[in-house]
Amino acid sequence: ITDLETLMESLMKIEDKEFGFSMTLKLVQIKREIQTIHETLKQEKMKVIEKYGNTDDDGNLIFNDDGSVEFDDKYTEDLVNDLTEYYETDVELNIPKLNLDDFGNSEISPSVLDGLYPILEMNQGEVPTTK
Repeated sequence: ITDLETLMESLMKIEDKEFGFSMTLKLVQIKREIQTIHETLKQEKMKVIEKYGNTDDDGNLIFNDDGSVEFDDKYTEDLVNDLTEYYETDVELNIPKLNLDDFGNSEISPSVLDGLYPILEMNQGEVPTTK
């Protein structure tokens, strides 16, 4: 899940850059697939939070001043176990790989490249150029 969130953040950082049609199409396909999966997973995470979170008389979650959900200490271990399971969920993505040639002469920061790394397709010995 964490890699999925990092990938989404990296895609958002380059979504306003100009690329050729093929690269742009791949980016749109990747973004749509990830958004769909991310939304489903977010709903699953919310179910865990709702399961253990304190609620008011109307059944609404109670939030602390910092915006976090209030939990009873007696549920801490179960909550941590369920959230750990959530964050360790393996997700299979059906998305195209990005070839280094797709980027052309575009400049890309190391943090964005690191986020995209799982979906980069490189020829053996080829090293991505970063800004």
